Amino acid sequence: MATKKEPVKSMAEIAWVPIIVALIGVFGSIGVAWITATRTASEQIKPVVAASIGPQSSGQKLCSAWVKNTYRDSMIVPQQWKIDTCKKFMVAISANLFQVGCVYEDRIAWGDEGGGVPADNCGW
Repeated sequence: MATKKEPVKSMAEIAWVPIIVALIGVFGSIGVAWITATRTASEQIKPVVAASIGPQSSGQKLCSAWVKNTYRDSMIVPQQWKIDTCKKFMVAISANLFQVGCVYEDRIAWGDEGGGVPADNCGW
């Protein structure tokens, strides 16, 4: 009775096995890292939103001051700020132009330079 011989596998066929196993491990590790990072980022955003100066749905006040073609400094400010408070901020940072605005969940609305109230006003 003749026995059937198994074909001999070439080194190229055998060499791919550890590479494929390694790639599966790498992609698995990347997937786990991405899921962990996404969850961590979501958890880190929660305290920022909770400690926010005002609700994003009704807008948060922005104050921006700058020197043309040199620098601009913009920040979210407390709801108690008035246009004059933003102007004082401009003077404090040695700027010569200022603008007030509002930031919402999906947009930013700016007023005209010099303290013009934005059309989509959040309390200025």
